Amino acid sequence: MLRFLFICMLIVPSFAGAELITNGDFSAGNAGFTSSYTFFASGDITGPGEYAIVTNPLSAHPLASSYGDNTDGFGNMLMANGSTMAELVWSQTVSVNSNTIYEFSAFVSSWFLDVPPAPASLDFVVNGSSIGIFTAPDTTGLWLEFSMSVSSGALTSFDLEIYNLSTQFGGNDFALDDISLTASVPEPSPLVMVLIAVFALRRR
Repeated sequence: MLRFLFICMLIVPSFAGAELITNGDFSAGNAGFTSSYTFFASGDITGPGEYAIVTNPLSAHPLASSYGDNTDGFGNMLMANGSTMAELVWSQTVSVNSNTIYEFSAFVSSWFLDVPPAPASLDFVVNGSSIGIFTAPDTTGLWLEFSMSVSSGALTSFDLEIYNLSTQFGGNDFALDDISLTASVPEPSPLVMVLIAVFALRRR
């Protein structure tokens, strides 16, 4: 049986799927990333184009909904008061392996919405190219995930960026959490599945 398992390991090389983003859950506070928004350590972000690292949006704005982060409900999130210009919200450069498929993802919520709702429109960018635009939820306090696959090709690093394209003054307010980049784990090949079936029959 050990020999069989070793053969399977040789046939299906797998990736550990290690997290490549530094401080993607903001547990280390305002560290490991850059932003064109203005950081307020006090958490009082009543002006557009400002952000804070908080555990509950209500602590940083009197009109915000009260809710927890996506990770476990008690940790940090990046809370942003949307700018009236399309600006960079978050950016980080990471090293990657060439010729590898990666999953770039993040969780997004809205902490205040005007009437009618006009949630943030977030553009996810890799090395200067947009890989997808994600509209924040039209319900406050709800975390939704953006996820997209991207191939590194010959590249050995990714410049990852998230822009807010919405420029509305009121209600353009959102939060980010659990930003992630991991190598995709390949599914077992058909040959491996056949070998597993044969082995199972032989064990009967």
